[in-house]
Amino acid sequence: MGLKGVVRRPIRIAAGAVVAAVLVVVPAAHAAQRAPNSGFEFDCGGVPCFYAAVSPASITRDTSTFHGGAASLKLTMGGTNLTGDATSACVTGVQPGSVSAGFWYRSTDILVTSVGLFMRFYTSSNCSTGFISGTGPTANVTADALWHQRTVSTFTVPPLTNSIDVGVNINCNVVCTGASANFDDLTVDVQNVLAVTVSALAAQRSRKGVTVRWRTGTEVDTLGFHVFRQRAGGRRVRVNAGLIPPSSLTRGTVRGSYSYLDRRAPRQSVLRYWLQEVDSSGHRTWHGPVTVRAA
Repeated sequence: MGLKGVVRRPIRIAAGAVVAAVLVVVPAAHAAQRAPNSGFEFDCGGVPCFYAAVSPASITRDTSTFHGGAASLKLTMGGTNLTGDATSACVTGVQPGSVSAGFWYRSTDILVTSVGLFMRFYTSSNCSTGFISGTGPTANVTADALWHQRTVSTFTVPPLTNSIDVGVNINCNVVCTGASANFDDLTVDVQNVLAVTVSALAAQRSRKGVTVRWRTGTEVDTLGFHVFRQRAGGRRVRVNAGLIPPSSLTRGTVRGSYSYLDRRAPRQSVLRYWLQEVDSSGHRTWHGPVTVRAA
């Protein structure tokens, strides 16, 4: 149940403080879902979190039609362009390897000829410089108001890649201002990814209780967190009343810093604290534990 690749490092604390060792997570390479908010379930003011339209196109989080979950991304053409695009926030920690990509789409506009999912690869760590290339699957549109799947395709991540962003687009052969298509359930599975989720976890006792702090390196489809307390030989007990929301929902960022004060922490007991991460599919991942000695 413990974290793999964890290093315990000493930290300097003011005199009189009682603190647990900090856990620093060393990232490990593995396959991971890398499309932020891939089911468009997270709402940021009517727009799917982590996505922005390329003007003059526009996007909305459409709750009237969806393939799975409760919403989809609706991309609408604007101006006189023949192509409309929407792009994601930057996904960091990507290394050369392979990527499988796919999506579901729906349209009722006969002027929309094709839809696609694209990825752009960068040598920089923040999608700012060193653009290498872009690729991804496309599909000819069947405008029958039904959901259709574009079969997942596998591509090669170019050498020197360190970050990517993901996007969707619609295309017309003639000007089709106002035409639209919906997208849902994007699949972008990158092999050989440095996927850091919880980058640090610590607990410190004070007169008010025990404060648990943690930092995230990435929050891809993170729904929230739970904090658990455990006495020696006992079971883990959840101490927070409700799910602690991620920064991706509260501040629109892809990483964050958090703290939770356990006011009912027993003072005369050695305690272990665990962090449980919950993603949008309901999967739960344990991080920790960190130990706090008795007062």
